[in-house]
Amino acid sequence: MILDFHIPGVPVPKQSARHRAFIKDGKPMASTYQTKAVKEYESKVASIVGAALPSGFEIHDGPVHVLAVLFAFPAPKSISKKEKDMIASGGWMYKTTKPDVTDNLMKGLFDAMEGVVFTNDSRVCDVRDVRKVYRKKVGTWIRIELKQ
Repeated sequence: MILDFHIPGVPVPKQSARHRAFIKDGKPMASTYQTKAVKEYESKVASIVGAALPSGFEIHDGPVHVLAVLFAFPAPKSISKKEKDMIASGGWMYKTTKPDVTDNLMKGLFDAMEGVVFTNDSRVCDVRDVRKVYRKKVGTWIRIELKQ
């Protein structure tokens, strides 16, 4: 089964968990947390993906092949007029700055799909065409194949 999803809006990278130390009942404590923006983005992705699933879909517990992922960001102000015009007319160019594709962008996307599309993101066993670009229409597009 092949599934296609589009998540509108600027992709939000998942950062490493943040740590904090505090005192509770006179004892030193520590905890980890994610930023509000990351939590909201993952919730948004899970909601959009869940709503786009076919009727009667059951969470997949087999191999997942990621056929294509496109992370599209708005063009920065620092690029040339020629590049801006090219993007404005529907073209794109590679984004070679942060966030990292595999560490940050993919992790948040797969974590959000866990428990919605597949049982665990460890089921993802093949990732193919992944791009991070500047383009007029921002968002994340992902095509996956669920194998038996």
